[in-house]
Amino acid sequence: MNRARSQLALLLLLIAALACASPVAPRTRVYAPLDTGLARNLYVTTNTQREAVLAELKLAGFASTRDTSVTPLVLVVRLGRVRRASSCGTVRNVSYELRQSGVVVAVIKGRGWIGSCDPNVLREMNAVLAHLFDSRM
Repeated sequence: MNRARSQLALLLLLIAALACASPVAPRTRVYAPLDTGLARNLYVTTNTQREAVLAELKLAGFASTRDTSVTPLVLVVRLGRVRRASSCGTVRNVSYELRQSGVVVAVIKGRGWIGSCDPNVLREMNAVLAHLFDSRM
């Protein structure tokens, strides 16, 4: 009986671990509208993999600046711990927080592959971010 319970517990633990490493489509929460006159120029902060984040943003049509006085838009990018690794990249939780003049405008969260893997969660999240800019009124 105890052996069956321990095997069941091990199986449930394995299932839970795999679920935490599965990709999750980006989810968006919009708190305020973006100003209509703003260009796609962002000041980007990130806790890791800055060059990869900036490269993916550039592919999505965003420019980045090193000076906060150039743009009122700040994108805070947080990459979580590695959940799974492969030869093409890693699975991570990713969070984007878009701020306009210090006020949080939108938060985008997702989980997926980062690196040369396809699909790439950064590309998916950048598409959602671009949609926020395209849907301004």
